[in-house]
Amino acid sequence: MRIRLENLNAGWVDLIFEVGDLTYSMLGVSYVRNALPDLLSSGFGALRGQPQIIVRFLWEPGMWRLAVSHDGAESKRVKIQIHEFSDWPNSDPTPMPKPVFEAECEVAAYARAVRNAFAVWKNQAADFEARWCGPFPRGEFDTLDAALK
Repeated sequence: MRIRLENLNAGWVDLIFEVGDLTYSMLGVSYVRNALPDLLSSGFGALRGQPQIIVRFLWEPGMWRLAVSHDGAESKRVKIQIHEFSDWPNSDPTPMPKPVFEAECEVAAYARAVRNAFAVWKNQAADFEARWCGPFPRGEFDTLDAALK
């Protein structure tokens, strides 16, 4: 399992999810929503056994919804699903989501992949903040990092 943050610039980022031979790219995730701190929190939630975690990523005018789920604290694996919405779900009528990615991996592998995606920016927070148009999610990063030790 691997997650990459690429092309971080002017409040946009590309997120690439890789599990085995499966890959999905979210191109042009917007800073408008709290997506990156929520992504880090999803790694911690998975480690704690939270049954389902939802993270929303805007790409204007659409949205991706990442769902990470498992059977509880004793489960060793998570299911990762990404759905794409052609418009924000709060529009009328609510658009139907299109499933675009589904995979499974070890809980710890998911949490490590989330942490590792941000690790390169940990010591470059000022550069991250200038490119992302918002603060580096230090608290969420440190919480996840400590849980993985």
